Amino acid sequence: MSGNIEYPRDLVDFLNQKYKDKFWVDHESGKLKFDGIQAFWSRSSLLYAIHKELRVLIGEAADAVMHMVTKPHGRTFIEFAMKEFGELEKEEILTHLVADLMATGWGMVRIIPKFDGYQVIAPKGFPIGQQFLEHNEASEEPVDHYFLGYFEGAFSMLDGIEYTGREVLCVASGAKHCEFVFRPSED
Repeated sequence: MSGNIEYPRDLVDFLNQKYKDKFWVDHESGKLKFDGIQAFWSRSSLLYAIHKELRVLIGEAADAVMHMVTKPHGRTFIEFAMKEFGELEKEEILTHLVADLMATGWGMVRIIPKFDGYQVIAPKGFPIGQQFLEHNEASEEPVDHYFLGYFEGAFSMLDGIEYTGREVLCVASGAKHCEFVFRPSED
C-alpha cells in the first residue's frame, strides 16, 4: 500500500444515495431497517456493553454516569427544535422528539404530558432493556438510564424547570414495556 487513503467524493455520494433509498422504519417494531436488516442495533449493543462494563468497574455509580452524560443531549435536541422550527407549541416539539427517536432507530416512544410532569412509554422497551432480552438476561432494577437522562434534559429545557425522572417499568426486569415518570425537581 502506498500513500494516504482518502475518501472519493463520488463513492461517498453513491453510498449516501443508496442508504437514503434503502433505509425505512418498521412501524410495528419501531426499528430502523436497512434493506430489511435492523440498522443502528450496534448503538444499543454498545450502550449495553458500556453499561455492563461500568457496572463491573464502579457498581451502581454506572447508572448515574449513563444518566448524566445524556441529559445535555436532550436539552440540545429541544434547543435545536426551537431554533430550527420556530415558534412551535409544546405538543409540536414533543411530536418532533418522538418522530426523531423513531426515525433514527431508537424505537417507538409515547410521551404523555401530565398536570404534574410527564410519562414516557416505550411499548417495545428502550434499547438497553431490549439488549438484556437479546442476551437472555434479566435485571432486578431498571436499566434505561441513558434515555432517562435524555428525557430529563429535554423536558427541563422545554418547560424551563428542572425535572427528575425514574423508570417505573423496564423490559429488562420482566415488564411488557418500559415506562418513565418525570416530576419537577424538589430543590
